[in-house]
Amino acid sequence: MNIALIAATSLTDQVEENLNTLFAKARAAKGQGADLALFGEAFLQGFEALTFEYESDIHKCLSLGSQAIARILAFCKQEGIALGVGYYENDHGAIYASYLLVGEEGQVLANYRRVSPGWKEPGAHADYREGKHFLPVRYKGRELAVIVCGDFWEDELLPQIIEMDDRADAFLWPVHCDYDVGSWQASEEAEYEKRSQLLAAPVLFVNNYTEEPDRAKGGLYHWHQGHTIAKSDMGQEGILLVEI
Repeated sequence: MNIALIAATSLTDQVEENLNTLFAKARAAKGQGADLALFGEAFLQGFEALTFEYESDIHKCLSLGSQAIARILAFCKQEGIALGVGYYENDHGAIYASYLLVGEEGQVLANYRRVSPGWKEPGAHADYREGKHFLPVRYKGRELAVIVCGDFWEDELLPQIIEMDDRADAFLWPVHCDYDVGSWQASEEAEYEKRSQLLAAPVLFVNNYTEEPDRAKGGLYHWHQGHTIAKSDMGQEGILLVEI
């Protein structure tokens, strides 16, 4: 399976523009031979979209039955490519930081809800919720395990993550990391690479890109047991094709 990691511009509160970017970049990845195109955490609304004022935020969040999600399903079926994208989900009034995986026939493969709480402000309303389970996904003969951003940094979650490692062909790690390029290159990149030593399977890291100062600046990595197999550095948009 060929997986395209895509660092693409995610705009705050601009779902239509982000959908257009999603479709254009996924088509480009398909043209490079990708079977699956992966985007970053909360890509659809932009990571900074939530204000943690519930009455405002709930209207920004998307249900699985929303028009935006329906367009993604239709796109995948039409273009014959699978896709992974982060979004803020509204499930009957509960808000989740979710990651949607869609197959090339437009079917929902998984709707993973981030388990770690670091995406929300301390003291946030109880309706900003976390998922309870990790979701390994079987697709095209490969076992793909989904973890989102801080999931892999919470030591108490490691037993559940490592449990998936026995059968995983790859860990998909979409994030929104706001490191500036200098500090990432000086120290943080090495820490993330080192973290991948905990898993036997390859780790595929995909970060959003934004034009805003001091916000996410991309970065795509294929790590395996503490070693960088391939990368596209922070500071630019890009597509990194990985074969699993």
